[in-house]
Amino acid sequence: MVNAKKSPLEEMLLFDTWGTLISSGVPILQALNIVERTFPAYATEIRGMHDSVKNGDSLAGAMNNYPDSFHPVAYSFIDVGEETGALPELLCKTSELIKKDLDCGINPRKAINSKEFSKVVFFRYTAECIDAGLPLLRVLRLAEKVPTLNKIKPIVTNLCDSIEIGSTFSEAMAKQKEYFNEFDINMTRAGECGGVLEVTTKRLADFTERKYYAAESGYKRIYRAIKNFLFGR
Repeated sequence: MVNAKKSPLEEMLLFDTWGTLISSGVPILQALNIVERTFPAYATEIRGMHDSVKNGDSLAGAMNNYPDSFHPVAYSFIDVGEETGALPELLCKTSELIKKDLDCGINPRKAINSKEFSKVVFFRYTAECIDAGLPLLRVLRLAEKVPTLNKIKPIVTNLCDSIEIGSTFSEAMAKQKEYFNEFDINMTRAGECGGVLEVTTKRLADFTERKYYAAESGYKRIYRAIKNFLFGR
């Protein structure tokens, strides 16, 4: 059997198909079997995940056995999907993010090292968990364990420690100004005051995401223009 080559387009279709199957009521193990047969480039990983889940592992835990095989946000989204019961929606959201990367020509494995991209994942994860009814401190303690957020784990731990001694979320963020700016803090404060923290956190995720993609696609356009000017097409 010839090994199929992984591609962002195939990965985008994989997560969209996977999410559609589960939202249609197909059990997780059966959905994994279908995805394995449909996307041969990912057959090894999907088969391994199927066996791990069958043996009692969580889907997120099974996926963590393949840290470099999938889009960086997939690990976070599947984790929060299992925690909140919104797995189908978050699988489809992963597909949408991969499409954005494709449209902007962004390499997500490099992007995860970016401060802005990690903030997108953090805010999106936090918003989805809060919206599902999880207490904020539990959400942040879960975020400490998310592999995609490993690079900002000290920041998340500091947030948890501040909240445990009585700080609000916005006050805790204000102590981490090397990572959160005034806009982040003020939007969070507004959400706390209005009792709509999940709404403002989602808007922070949307805003930070748009800002990141706009900047990255702008850099790409400038690079291509300079390259074309110097070397021709």
